[in-house]
Amino acid sequence: MHKISIEESKKISEIRNTIKDKKEDKRLHAIQLRGQGKSNKEIAEKLDTSIKVVNNWICKYVKEGIEGLLSKGQKGNHRNLTFEQEEEMLKKFEEKGKKGQIITVKEIEEEYVKLVGHSIGTAQIYYVLKDMGGEK
Repeated sequence: MHKISIEESKKISEIRNTIKDKKEDKRLHAIQLRGQGKSNKEIAEKLDTSIKVVNNWICKYVKEGIEGLLSKGQKGNHRNLTFEQEEEMLKKFEEKGKKGQIITVKEIEEEYVKLVGHSIGTAQIYYVLKDMGGEK
């Protein structure tokens, strides 16, 4: 079992605040949790992944450091906001929905564009909603 120090965990916490890629953030979060004394099983449950995947991330971190957990190159669509930023943005729309107000993808898209500062494809909003467990 690999040991991650509390100092490493704190450093990773700071790095996570700068990461936009959700997959990278998830991998770093696993290392951070290990540094906080969590078991692979606890980490896997919290991050909704398998114990084997968590073990692979930790081994990769031990062998290669943080660089081993970061994506090598960008493929496909890239996210502009972190998972937490997207979650925060969607909270106000969730509140509107709870009040019975109709929310359109266009409204969400306009808010997203304001936050990232450039245009995006509407499909991006559907990806965000899917990640958050939302529906069309």
